[in-house]
Amino acid sequence: MMWDWSGSSWWWWFVMSGGMVLFWGFVAWVVLQAARSDRASADGSEAILAARFARGEIDAEEYRQRLEVLRLGPGRRASRTDGADH
Repeated sequence: MMWDWSGSSWWWWFVMSGGMVLFWGFVAWVVLQAARSDRASADGSEAILAARFARGEIDAEEYRQRLEVLRLGPGRRASRTDGADH
């Protein structure tokens, strides 16, 4: 019989349940690590930009422009309202 739960077959239920809990726990951990690394890299980029501004390597206008680009994300640009084209 295929579903014979007599004898030592009952322990497979615990193994399978534990495996399922470990699998979904691992998936949740991976998602949280990915979200955390994205946030950390954005914070690190802003800190580097702020340090460059503090050292005088870039002026206030360039700092604001680059900060806006960082906060918008890759591949997106802020719309310019002064009519200037780049």
